[in-house]
Amino acid sequence: MPTRLHAHGPRARARWRLTALASAIVVVVSSLLSTGSAVASPPLKPMSVQQWHVAEYTFVSDVNYAAPFTDVEVTATFTHSSDGQVISRPAFWDGGKKWKVRFAPTELGEWTFVTSSSDTTNAGLHHRQGVIQVSPNTSTEDIYQHGFLQVADSGRDLSYDDGVPLLLSG
Repeated sequence: MPTRLHAHGPRARARWRLTALASAIVVVVSSLLSTGSAVASPPLKPMSVQQWHVAEYTFVSDVNYAAPFTDVEVTATFTHSSDGQVISRPAFWDGGKKWKVRFAPTELGEWTFVTSSSDTTNAGLHHRQGVIQVSPNTSTEDIYQHGFLQVADSGRDLSYDDGVPLLLSG
C-alpha cells in the first residue's frame, strides 16, 4: 500500500521534494552528457598557412579506444568565410589518444572548422573549433601556384585546379 506524504508530516514532504529535485538534476545532467553538450572545449589556437599548403591539427581524445579504427569516426568540416565553400576531411588516428586532421585550403582568406565525432561525449574530439588564416603562397612549384591536379574538361588530360594543363615532359 502506498505511503501518503501527509501522514509523515512536513519533514517527510521536504525529503520527498529533495529526492525529486535530485532525481531531476540527475536526468538533466545525464541527458547533457549523452549529447556531448555538458563540456565545451575551448577553441583551438588560430593557425596561418599559405594557400595549397597543408594545415595540420592534433586532437587528444578523452577516451583510449580499444579499436580506434572501428570504435569512433572523426570528421572536420572547413568553411570559407566569404564564399561559403565547404570541405570535409576525415581525421585519422595517430596512436594512443592522438587524432589528426590535415587540410590544404583552396581559397585565400579565413576558414573556420568544427569537428564531429561519432562519440559525441568525447569533448577532445567532438565539436572542436578553430580558424585558419590563408595567405598567398610564395612557392615556385606548380602545385602551389595552380592547385591540385584534376581531370581536365576534355576528360583525357590532367589540369591543375585553376585550369592550367599539366604538361609532362619526357
